[in-house]
Amino acid sequence: MTHDEFWRLIEKARPRSNDPERHCDAMTDLLAKLEPTEILHFEYIFTGLFRKAYRADLWTVITEIDGGCGDDSFMDFRSWLIMQGEDVFETVLASPDYLAEITTRDCIMSYEPFNSMTGYAYERRTGSEDMPDYTPPGERPHPDGPVKLKGRFIQTPRAFQRRWPVLWQLLTERPKIDRAWLKWRDGLIRTMARGIEKERRWSELPVLADALEEAGCADRLILDHLRAGTRHARTCWVINGLKGRW
Repeated sequence: MTHDEFWRLIEKARPRSNDPERHCDAMTDLLAKLEPTEILHFEYIFTGLFRKAYRADLWTVITEIDGGCGDDSFMDFRSWLIMQGEDVFETVLASPDYLAEITTRDCIMSYEPFNSMTGYAYERRTGSEDMPDYTPPGERPHPDGPVKLKGRFIQTPRAFQRRWPVLWQLLTERPKIDRAWLKWRDGLIRTMARGIEKERRWSELPVLADALEEAGCADRLILDHLRAGTRHARTCWVINGLKGRW
């Protein structure tokens, strides 16, 4: 199994709603149809990504978002993050500030059963409750012992605000979406936002900013974000606001 195949399986199992319970169940069903060595290879890749995300900056950010995050919760978060797919995973690792983009009122960035789905699939496929240690041919085994945490925690609110200003602003006081913007030109703003997100045409976000400004938006946080060329994956926090997901 290649990394591309690993990510394709995750996307194949994803429900349209991205509901974690349904995603986990569908992923377990898919894995259980594979050969045992393929299931073990999937677990090998998953473990490597899980270890890669063991970073203090990520832990700092999710702690701020959730109001706390212990060892077990950080494990559940990292599993959830992998299951968001390659685009989201790599974008968040490039900048944990991206978690601001996907923080919505219905988004819980944790799902413990993702940690166990490969084991359940292996048991269903082979009848064995225990997965053996497995290293794919040509790969290095994962190191024994605990993983060393990478980086350092951000210790003060001021340091957090300086490093991740947009996320800080969204967590403390989100900008308000004026309903008049959404009614402008028979709902053109919402139509544009929906199309950009659906087809991931992130290069058109500055065009959305121009339309919002013409509709009366003067909020610099919103307009500057859309024009900044920030890396995006599945969505954008401004679009989430325009679509009523806050």
